[in-house]
Amino acid sequence: MNMPKIFISYSWNDKVIADKIDKDFQMLGIKLIRDERNLNFKDSIKQFMKSIRNADYVVMIISNSYLKSKNCMYEVLEFTKDENYKGRILPIILDDAEIYQISNRLKYMKYWEEQLNELKNEVSGLDVLNSIPIYEEIKIIEQISRLIALFMDQLADMKAISLSKLIEDKYKQILDFMKFDNSELIEELINISFIKDKEEKQVLLDLFIEKYNTYSEGYLYKGIFLYEEKKFKSAKINYLKAIELDSNNILAYYNLGNTQVILNEYEDAKKSYEKVLKLDSDHKDVHSNLGNIYSDLKLYDDAKKMYNKEIELYPESVNAYYGLALLYEELEEFKEALDIIEKIIVIDPNDYNAYKMIANIQVNMRNYDIAEKQYKNAININPNYGDAYNDYGVLLYKLKRYEESKELCKKAIDLNPYECIYYNNLANSLNELGLLGEAMQVYETAIRFNPNNSELYCNLATALQKSNNIEDAIKNYEKSIELNPKLAEAYNNLGSIYIELEDYKKATNYIKKAIKIDKNLAQAFFNLGNVLFSLGRYSESVQAYKKYIKLDNSNFEVYFKLGNALYELKEFKKAIDMYLKSIEINSNYTHSNFNLANTFYTTNNINEAIKYYEKVISIDPLYIEAYNNLGTMFCALKDYKKAKGCYQIAIKNNPNFALGYYSLATTQYMLGEKEEADKNNEIAISLDKSFGQPPFNA
Repeated sequence: MNMPKIFISYSWNDKVIADKIDKDFQMLGIKLIRDERNLNFKDSIKQFMKSIRNADYVVMIISNSYLKSKNCMYEVLEFTKDENYKGRILPIILDDAEIYQISNRLKYMKYWEEQLNELKNEVSGLDVLNSIPIYEEIKIIEQISRLIALFMDQLADMKAISLSKLIEDKYKQILDFMKFDNSELIEELINISFIKDKEEKQVLLDLFIEKYNTYSEGYLYKGIFLYEEKKFKSAKINYLKAIELDSNNILAYYNLGNTQVILNEYEDAKKSYEKVLKLDSDHKDVHSNLGNIYSDLKLYDDAKKMYNKEIELYPESVNAYYGLALLYEELEEFKEALDIIEKIIVIDPNDYNAYKMIANIQVNMRNYDIAEKQYKNAININPNYGDAYNDYGVLLYKLKRYEESKELCKKAIDLNPYECIYYNNLANSLNELGLLGEAMQVYETAIRFNPNNSELYCNLATALQKSNNIEDAIKNYEKSIELNPKLAEAYNNLGSIYIELEDYKKATNYIKKAIKIDKNLAQAFFNLGNVLFSLGRYSESVQAYKKYIKLDNSNFEVYFKLGNALYELKEFKKAIDMYLKSIEINSNYTHSNFNLANTFYTTNNINEAIKYYEKVISIDPLYIEAYNNLGTMFCALKDYKKAKGCYQIAIKNNPNFALGYYSLATTQYMLGEKEEADKNNEIAISLDKSFGQPPFNA
């Protein structure tokens, strides 16, 4: 197909419109000549603008800002130097370009005369030799001032077309004007591509290919349709057929490369992109796409080269900056990643995805306040941005703000009810809120959307485990492992179930499998420590808990468990240190305070023991063992009245507390209250036959 050279001239204020037209023309196999594609770094802007004369046709997006732009009007100056320029101009008149009324044209003429006079006034009095560049600018503006009236008059006489009409007619007027090869076939394909009914579109594409089975573009369009329908293997077949019919079909190679990436056919994708570059060395986004491949293959240096090449060719290539930022994030070089994203925001301050990416990186850096602010920025720019609500919800889940997390995930689902990960994250929050029934329903909904997602079964199993539905929990963990034999969390959680069932052999096997898969899964070392502790292998359990702490030193419970293991090894000083560390992280964790008090008692530090038993009681006034042990401390100090009061409160809190009655009887004997002591001893024996006679009657 003989492709014409088409230059697109536009004001940067109308870049969105230019991008739309550019994309649509690429679908025709026509690559427009434009500044961001063809003007390389350090190239002369004026020389580029002069190249407009070498084009077969010029599409001009005429707007108010175009008619007031020096660069745009300079391009007009250059183009109109050709005698036959009228037969090559393709004007698209935007609504704000007021060229049809004489009075409005006068406004533009006056604008350029004012620009000219303003410059002349500013340069007057300056040394002529020093002002040569300014005089050159004055000369250009003077030429524009003389040209503008004639140019607008010619535009008004032309059969210009509005943008909306042009798009509605699928660029038919432009294609016909250029006498574009196969324009009727292209027009038919474009008409098909605009059909919204997918079934009708597919039928018409099939009929088109059947009728024109040697026409490459038909297979290209069919491939694009199938790609959009996520039928990637079928799309690939059609792209290959398009290339077979036209070995220079750049768009077919480009789309083939995109499809091969999705199919994880990286080597083939590289070859397709390299073919694109052979046909067009400056093709937009190809270097970025190659960078993405190298990044996925962990070839980071090669990836950087590709991204930087794309940026060199297209200094405002957002895709290249995103790829580079993701690469630095993957390498945990977060500062570099943030610097790159700031460049994206300079290019487009309303790029909401950039703010979300900043937030995600700040989460990785544990700057949660900054992350929350950036998620809000993304949502303020685009209130319908489902991913931002979802990721914000995940952050709040991490911060244990489960109610807020739940609401954000619900909002994400409202915006995109077919995204299974949103349901998963909502269910996670419901799970933590104790709404297990709702959580399980939401997990099951997510599974219906994606029945092959192993993590969904694993999370459902966790909710089932919490609700004591152990049998179904095991089934779902096993299903998760069947779908993904490398999912360490599923093995670990199965291990935790078998700990509960006291099947320590199975528990150990599953937990060790989890660790073999993921040596950084902290929870697996925690569970391994629990198994070893239950088996009385305290030294080994200490090592397991220490490995957990290397991975996560913020969990108060692991220090409590480590303290227990050290206590069993009679390493009381170390045990005390671990209990204190647990309390430092969570001062209200009763078990750490209670066991710390017990350890102080064991080491005969009665006053410290009393201090922590009293703290336990202040946290939980119904903790009967704390009252009982506190009473024992007062007995050790021979303060039997205080001891008696502690035992009485313990019994009041639990009238069936046999040890409390026995301890109270012992204290009453020491106070000479033998009759009351005998009564309470009898109650203790009635509740627990193991008590027998108190030592004072032996």
